[in-house]
Amino acid sequence: FTGFVQQFSAELAALVLETLPSYGHRRQQRAVNQWVITALGHDDFLKAFAGSVIKACSVSQPPQSAFRLVEWSCLVLEQLPEGSGKAVQKLLEAQGTQLDTLINSSNSHTGHQRWRAAERVVMRSVRRKPSLLPHYTTAAAVGSSAGLVKVTLAASLQQQTQQQQQQQPDSNVVVDALLSVV
Repeated sequence: FTGFVQQFSAELAALVLETLPSYGHRRQQRAVNQWVITALGHDDFLKAFAGSVIKACSVSQPPQSAFRLVEWSCLVLEQLPEGSGKAVQKLLEAQGTQLDTLINSSNSHTGHQRWRAAERVVMRSVRRKPSLLPHYTTAAAVGSSAGLVKVTLAASLQQQTQQQQQQQPDSNVVVDALLSVV
């Protein structure tokens, strides 16, 4: 598998992107995503796939494809090594265009569900890799993507809530210790 992915990284990345409009069932989506996650462990595929996702985001996409591109861009962002600032910036810019497509289509029930799912995907990525949040914040501040701003705010709130929850047990221990002395 490793040699195959390394040898045909560009072709495999293009092939995955060709599947973009053909998902009809969650099982198919999960199968492709699992394969992508495994293949992203190989640097050659990671680079090729990141470039393919950015290229696909430069074209107007229907909401279903926009969601998939947001999901895939998050998978790539999670795998990029620290110090990949320029690649992260390009991916977030590309992701912003897809998030805007999703937020603009959120006036229907299906569109709203798709938007909320995209928001959860981004929040999950930031939870898995907290070092992404400053990149999201910068991209939201300098860009013009309402969708990117909205998911960045949601991810920031999530991170603050998690930090407060982690600090709260410490204060409970202190209060319990003080009460046991009294």
